[in-house]
Order: sequence, then structure tokens, then C-alpha cells
Amino acid sequence: MGKGSSKGHTPREAKDNLKSTQLLSVIDAISEGPIEGPVDGLKSVLLNSTPVLDSEGNTNISGVTVVFRAGEQEQTPPEGFESSGSETVLGTEVKYDTPITRTITSANIDRLRFTFGVQALVETTSKGDRNPSEVRLLVQI
Repeated sequence: MGKGSSKGHTPREAKDNLKSTQLLSVIDAISEGPIEGPVDGLKSVLLNSTPVLDSEGNTNISGVTVVFRAGEQEQTPPEGFESSGSETVLGTEVKYDTPITRTITSANIDRLRFTFGVQALVETTSKGDRNPSEVRLLVQI
């Protein structure tokens, strides 16, 4: 007996629901010693030659916060930059059944930051459908 007539399956792709938030913190030292500050506030702050605010005060680049320090000896550091740090790139692929363990021996460490990247958060079924996927992490200290 031959196969009965069966309808073909058109693969479907799930709606793109990936939301990504990128955060960049930068310290830009532009002097030694006290200075007056930006001449015209955020209009004087340029990112890739574009002012954060245009000449009318409208936003060219949203989500920018600038914290000014005059360069005085007794000033406090900006939030998030209270201390220095260093990054160690592991370049290791993390898999479900292969945990990664690292030992930190420095007594001077008071915080840790972990950065993980994924190639894709999508799963393709045997029928060609593409569905959202997920990543779960467990960090034990």
C-alpha cells in the first residue's frame, strides 16, 4: 500500500520576542585638575560626533546619563566606578551536563560580574518550525 495523501507542512517561525538591553558605562577623563564642565550640558556631549541633545534641546540619543566631576581632590567617584577591576575571559562553552568551576583566591575582591553570550535562543523542530528557546543559569558562590 502506498502512502495516503497527506498535506505538506509549512514550517512556521515564532514571532521574534527577543528583547536585548545593552548597557555601557564609560569614564572619559578629559583633564588633569579642576575644570568648569561641559559648556552646554548634554548638547556638549558627543557620541560618534552626534550631540546627545540637539541645539533646541531635543533628544538625539536617548538613554544617556552623564555624571560630571570637576576633577577636585576630594570628589567622590561616580556610582558604579567606586573601584577598579579586571576581566578574565574564559572563552569556554557552557553546556548543561558540563559545569564550569573557577576558584578566586584574591582577598581584595568584593564583587563579581559574569557575562554570558548565546549564539541563538531558538529551537528548530524536526518539521522545520522555529520556536523560542531559553537559557537557565545557576551561579553558586
